[in-house]
Amino acid sequence: MGVLPNAPQIRTLIAWVFCFLICAACVRTPISVESRSSPQKQGTTLSPALKQVSTMGTGEIIFGAYGGSPWSLGVEIAKTAAQRARGLMERKSLGDNEGMLFIFDQYRRHQFYMKNTYIPLDIIFFSGSSGEVQVVGILENMRPFDEEPRTIESPSWSALEVRAPLASQHGIKVGDRVVLNLSPASSKGVEQKL
Repeated sequence: MGVLPNAPQIRTLIAWVFCFLICAACVRTPISVESRSSPQKQGTTLSPALKQVSTMGTGEIIFGAYGGSPWSLGVEIAKTAAQRARGLMERKSLGDNEGMLFIFDQYRRHQFYMKNTYIPLDIIFFSGSSGEVQVVGILENMRPFDEEPRTIESPSWSALEVRAPLASQHGIKVGDRVVLNLSPASSKGVEQKL
């Protein structure tokens, strides 16, 4: 025969469950999901070169550097779990040459949604290794405040949020190679191409 909890214990349990649900509802961390196939092993941690990127705070991404019309934009780097969870939430504007680059701890598929996000976004996903970074997928025209998670079919190690419809306006497509010029958060800049 089990012991039934008394009323104060039940109230405490309900309060803890309620707090957990509130915290879970507020988190905007991209959700990792399984993928059917990938050229790199899924779930692996980042290479030392990519880990170095995740310690940096700002940088520049150049599309079209290997052919086509170059498009350069400055990026903030969401390198911690808290920064990735917040992303571009609550921001009211984003310039044509600005974005936020998310560096993930794991190489796998990632989902995004638009909770508390005022700006329509395109999300461009990257994969590759040192010297060979390319676009592996694009989520176009993510609607503000849409909480339906969306993903691409390919795994990635990074994603870039830009104002919609800039990806299509600049002709960005899957397979495009990009240059990442990322500098440390300190005043000394370090150019690095991954």
